[in-house]
Amino acid sequence: MLKRYENAVRLFQAFVWFRLGVALATNVDGLDWQLVKFIEAAWHEGEPIATAADAICGVQHFMNRKRCFPGAWRYYTTWTRHELPCRTPPLPWLALLGIAGSMVEAGEFTCAALVLVGFHCFLRTSELLGICVGHVTWTVQQLKGVVSLPLTKSAQRTGSPESTTFNDSVVGALLEFAMRGRAPGDRIWNRSALDFRRLWKEHVVRIGLSGDDFLPYCLRRGGATHYFLETGDLTSTQHRGRWSSYKACRVYVVEGQRELQEAALSAATRAACIRMAASLSALVRTLST
Repeated sequence: MLKRYENAVRLFQAFVWFRLGVALATNVDGLDWQLVKFIEAAWHEGEPIATAADAICGVQHFMNRKRCFPGAWRYYTTWTRHELPCRTPPLPWLALLGIAGSMVEAGEFTCAALVLVGFHCFLRTSELLGICVGHVTWTVQQLKGVVSLPLTKSAQRTGSPESTTFNDSVVGALLEFAMRGRAPGDRIWNRSALDFRRLWKEHVVRIGLSGDDFLPYCLRRGGATHYFLETGDLTSTQHRGRWSSYKACRVYVVEGQRELQEAALSAATRAACIRMAASLSALVRTLST
């Protein structure tokens, strides 16, 4: 984050010196006006909104101040209201099986297990990569259980830990396999987040999808949309996805349905997914015997 702040502040300084042709202001009001002009230029020139946020936050950080630029924040808020969010599309069910199967073929069993868990439990990427062996509690029913999620967004706001359940035999079989021989404090994914994202992109591309469009967060979006289409129960979807607002969940799922309809898999991608899903099925049969 500090690196992002430094880069954005450098851009802001260069803008003031070379575009406005003045020195950097030495008081809050002057800096506020210069930040407003910087945000206006960033908007017109198609810069990402994160550049504006990082510039304001970066200047505040290096001044050791908070919320001291009302004009700049007002312009930033207006930008957020007018720019449609660019979200990764929901992952179709068949594509999930194809990606997991591709990972199984490559011997990346832990990655395949976590991908299935993320889709089935609607997990954010940080939640998924933070799961430890001790966070999983198995029920008396074979291959079903509960995953404790101590570091979720909602938990940080409310101070109370969250949990979710899995009741799919394929998910349970691969998760149990990935946890074998691990201590309770071990993370199931014991490599870096960068390694996970690299592997994810590699196997997304392998089945014929865009690794730049289908980011890991599409597991949460795809899982929630698929669950609602299967059950028709929005209240249960909201509870399972841990959304605090019924309205937010409804918008999330309705938009996901529309995007799934618009993003039909090509014939080549469908064929690749079906072929690779067979590897996943074969592994699950082996684990079940």
